[in-house]
Amino acid sequence: MGSGKADMICCDPVFGDHAIGFCTAVSSSKRSFRPSWFILGLVLLGIGLRFSASLAYDLIGYLEISTIPPIVSTARARVGLGAQRQEVLLAFDDAWFHGDCRFADGSGYDIFLYGEASPEAVRSVFVRYALTNGEARVDFIGTEEPYRLKLYSRCLPQSVIQSPN
Repeated sequence: MGSGKADMICCDPVFGDHAIGFCTAVSSSKRSFRPSWFILGLVLLGIGLRFSASLAYDLIGYLEISTIPPIVSTARARVGLGAQRQEVLLAFDDAWFHGDCRFADGSGYDIFLYGEASPEAVRSVFVRYALTNGEARVDFIGTEEPYRLKLYSRCLPQSVIQSPN
């Protein structure tokens, strides 16, 4: 390579029958880019990020920080999984609107609306029913983001699912 110094071959370590990185010929007076160090750095960064995410998740659990919206926590305190529909209707009779989104067999949703009657500010409680031995029982209690309520247009008022222009 013309520097007057002996040329050498820089190879990354070999583990078993597999070489990690690339072998390159370089002059002893120049620094070489070592792909294996770069790859090792990326691997360590990935492990660190995964550890950080895991640590954050554990910290949320340890500090008992709730990631469940308050409206869902309140709804789940009122009625539990396995409840019959009549219990649900009595528990959420304070909603300003109730949408019946059930199918002919009794499965489906009841949607209860709270808060302001506008597409941007409405809060919803979704109660889903599944058939168990031919009887509709609660198997999910949750919520939906206001912008997604248009998916349930067959059972919600248009004033809630359409934004004013």
